[in-house]
Amino acid sequence: MKSFNKKINKTGAITLPSALRREFGLTGGERFKIEVCAEDGTILLQRVNGQCLYGTVRLRQVRRKHGCGCVRAQIRERLRRAGVAVMNKEQLAALVDEAIRLERSMKEDKKRLDAIKAELTTAAFAVMDNRNLSFLQIFGSAGHFNAVYKEKFEIDNYDRLVSVLGEIAKSKIVRKEEIKYDTEARFKAALIALFKGDYDKSVVIDDVLRGLGLSPDAMKAVKKKLKGDYLKDKKLLETVGVQGDLEEELDAIRLAKNAELIERFFGELTDEQIEDVRKSVFVEDSISVGLEYAKEDEDNGNAAAED
Repeated sequence: MKSFNKKINKTGAITLPSALRREFGLTGGERFKIEVCAEDGTILLQRVNGQCLYGTVRLRQVRRKHGCGCVRAQIRERLRRAGVAVMNKEQLAALVDEAIRLERSMKEDKKRLDAIKAELTTAAFAVMDNRNLSFLQIFGSAGHFNAVYKEKFEIDNYDRLVSVLGEIAKSKIVRKEEIKYDTEARFKAALIALFKGDYDKSVVIDDVLRGLGLSPDAMKAVKKKLKGDYLKDKKLLETVGVQGDLEEELDAIRLAKNAELIERFFGELTDEQIEDVRKSVFVEDSISVGLEYAKEDEDNGNAAAED
């Protein structure tokens, strides 16, 4: 039986740093019973056979993204019954390789397509200028290429038009003023975190870094450079020898950095004022995806990183 002084955060999740998991010999496939001290929130882990982390076989989510063993097993079974293929790492890796090949091919095809369009455009505009045309079609066996002159219309002096044309100009022209807001990056990040409640003031970055096994000097150097950005912080930690899956630690760092921004910009506001600020913005989430692979240099055969 192992005991330690880690507390459950406000979302009900338990964060165990990599160093602590290694020290206690904990692995992702093991199952534990959790006992929580009602006074100080200290938790106790006890290995249990035949039960999941929460002592139940019901389908539950451990955190926002991760599930315990029984959860993953039930998810796989539900997917199997629904006819959805559950792929292993090798199959997923093959899909990544295929996606990279396809994207490379698409980029090469697009380069060739753009070059062809440029040649057709040059030829079409030469004919159009010579014949004073505003539209031209070049036909092939499978279709045709269209070329057209398009006008971009703007009014530079509305008042002058009104003084000359009077009511005609007023009735035919509607004045519109487009309002856009350009927000400084860190203030924007603070507003987004405030709107989503995506911060945690209880997380101490020093504790997270210490749990990763960093020395005091390394902690001091790394702490100044942390951004709260998953990919950037992961690369930074790798420079000081931290390897492996760090999703939980990186997520904790992100929440702490967001909390720092909240305190910096809104620390002196009342709860009512903070709520007014939160209601003044709107954030809609979307998923951003991308491939990372080496792009071959056609001139010298070298490879370069490309996102």
